[in-house]
Amino acid sequence: MTSSCACRTLSCVRVVAVHVVWIASLRDGSASLLGHEMHVPTDADLQPGSFFSCKFCTMCAHGGAVTALALAPSCEKLATGSAESGLLIWAVDTRRVQYALEGHFDWVLSLTFSAAGKWLVSTSRDRTARVWDAYSWKALQTLWGHKGAVTAARFVGVADNLLTVTDQTLRLWDSKTWRCFSSFDTCHASFVTCATLTTNFRWFATGSDDATLTIWPVGFWSNPRRRSTGEGNMVQCLCAEPNTGVLMSGGSNGRLLVWRQESWDVERNLEAHSTWLTSLAVCPSLALAVSGGQDCQVIIWCISTWTRVALSVCRSEVLCMQIQAPSLLYCGTEDGEVEVWCLSEGVPTVLDSHPGIDGGRLDVAQSCPNSLTRAFTRSLVGAAAGSGK
Repeated sequence: MTSSCACRTLSCVRVVAVHVVWIASLRDGSASLLGHEMHVPTDADLQPGSFFSCKFCTMCAHGGAVTALALAPSCEKLATGSAESGLLIWAVDTRRVQYALEGHFDWVLSLTFSAAGKWLVSTSRDRTARVWDAYSWKALQTLWGHKGAVTAARFVGVADNLLTVTDQTLRLWDSKTWRCFSSFDTCHASFVTCATLTTNFRWFATGSDDATLTIWPVGFWSNPRRRSTGEGNMVQCLCAEPNTGVLMSGGSNGRLLVWRQESWDVERNLEAHSTWLTSLAVCPSLALAVSGGQDCQVIIWCISTWTRVALSVCRSEVLCMQIQAPSLLYCGTEDGEVEVWCLSEGVPTVLDSHPGIDGGRLDVAQSCPNSLTRAFTRSLVGAAAGSGK
């Protein structure tokens, strides 16, 4: 990566209460808005190294914090989950809710689509994972038997079997029958808060309140490797970078740890946020990583040098992130909003249309959808003993 990293900046497309507002490209020094009101960038807005945000009226959708985000592989649908147990399906092109899915009765903690986009799986603090048909949006199956809040789920292997993470246990489910055919201990001494697959699908990593990572070889599920993140540094989020294969983790000390694949040694230990680092994402097309924190900051990192190249501030704590190719960043926040940022080079630019709608594919490397703050984790643990079937 060249020194051009230094001039990468953010332009913000604001989403208030999960309502997207689009602004057309600047033409002849003006901006045309596809929305309710217009923000015309000033000269100060357009200085290299700066960014501008467009704030519009609040259109309420989720009444609680946005705790999970997932884009369908086709990038035509956006799923959002909240702390009020709500689950909404949005049409990306029209920015309107198409479906409201009901079934969970506690916080939605994670969302994930199958690789072909056939199924959506939601997990919750109510100790269940639910499988939804991603075409009709009808509930297909409720996966019971978890002993605690289900913090994450991922489809693994060529058979698209489902792996769910709960408390200190991993469970494998047959995607043909939706029956659990295997379960095993995570080897963590405390609550598992997050999980992710490496991009080559060879490794599955879990993070925990016990300040450790466990890395599993996919398909073998034996002899996992354990790594310490530092005394007292409770892990809150994980994300894998597809080009270099490195694994990133964030936790309670606010630092960003970069782990080298295969050896799983710490390659970088970066000062990032002033308090909990709660969410991570990566943009392979621009070779950028993104971290969000309890301090409401969003930091953009140049992957080749692991230096900061931009910083922005959300209105409230960032709980989850998702990147859509080539350069859109979705941030779910504690106040019930989703903010959409455009990662761009040079001076800030605003959007003419939504990249990736016409056959676009989602850049992998989503953050752990249930990036949890300390309060979030405490509420999970507190509910573990009192909820469930």
